[in-house]
Amino acid sequence: MRQPVAAAALTSFVTVSSAGPSVRAMSAFMAPQQTAAFPQMGVRGDTLAETVSFINDFGVGVIGTPEQARDQVARLVEQSGGFGTLLLMGHDWATPERTRRSDELVAEEVAAHFQSQATATVETAALAGKVREGHNGGKLAAIAHMTEKYQAEVTAKG
Repeated sequence: MRQPVAAAALTSFVTVSSAGPSVRAMSAFMAPQQTAAFPQMGVRGDTLAETVSFINDFGVGVIGTPEQARDQVARLVEQSGGFGTLLLMGHDWATPERTRRSDELVAEEVAAHFQSQATATVETAALAGKVREGHNGGKLAAIAHMTEKYQAEVTAKG
């Protein structure tokens, strides 16, 4: 596994439904006629089913159940070695109510599952807090020394 990049942020789009990624369920959930194109991602598919399959199969995002979203995030963690933030992109695919429900499912059943992933970052922050004052003291002493040295040089040049 690669070394974690805790400060890194990944971007993906996630749409989850308790009904899962079936074409019938997603047709009812999504409003793809309002989505013009994905030229920046090269998403392919002539039908909704093909588009959903492409997004899920190639890891561009997740359209499916909370379990499928958890699996995709786990793949991203494994591929990257860990990351700090997963920024979800919003699309005009569903009504505000259904988008809100998708966001709730992501928060309750996907993000909550990965909360312990932050343990290393939290521990590192605590360690940094313990040594910060000592490091800052050394830094301030070095700045004071160089300031005095510079002032002495300026005075000597007169």
